[in-house]
Amino acid sequence: MNLLNDLKNNYQKNPNRLTHIEGVVAWSVKLASHLNLDLEAMRTAAYLHDFTKPYSKKDHETIFKTYHENVPNDFPTFAYHAVSAALVGDHLYQIKNPEILNAVRYHTTGRPAMSLFEKVLMFADKTEPSRPYEEADLLRKKALENFDQAFILMLTLLQEYDVLENRPINPYSQLTYQFYLTQVEAS
Repeated sequence: MNLLNDLKNNYQKNPNRLTHIEGVVAWSVKLASHLNLDLEAMRTAAYLHDFTKPYSKKDHETIFKTYHENVPNDFPTFAYHAVSAALVGDHLYQIKNPEILNAVRYHTTGRPAMSLFEKVLMFADKTEPSRPYEEADLLRKKALENFDQAFILMLTLLQEYDVLENRPINPYSQLTYQFYLTQVEAS
């Protein structure tokens, strides 16, 4: 099995998503280099992060059942692909690096006390160059100056966007936001 070939097959009908993934790869590897992280591990995590995004809800649930993953009832369905991609990486592609698997698993909702590696993948996913919102340029520039500040600003903007769009704020993303907001207030 070849992750990259299989990824391209997954997205033959959706080349825009493949453009996004390649943008995440390039941007996350650039950030990883800037922050002295493992570049090959970051490249693998970036290619894997949306691997199962085109799958149906039923497909994700089948993966959860197959690998005995208990996903809470209140877990947002938009984030199913993050968990299923981590499971596929672990079980089908034999990716055993917990840094990669956790970064993939939490790239949508985040979690309190994320590793720098995890934060870089989440940040790159939200700010890669094909993202159309105007703050993405600002966030990319800020990330190269002070990554932690850029990460917290990204979380703040995501929260503001959900409120502006009247989207329900899922408890997992809210927990992440509150954790990092508390870190800022404590410093």
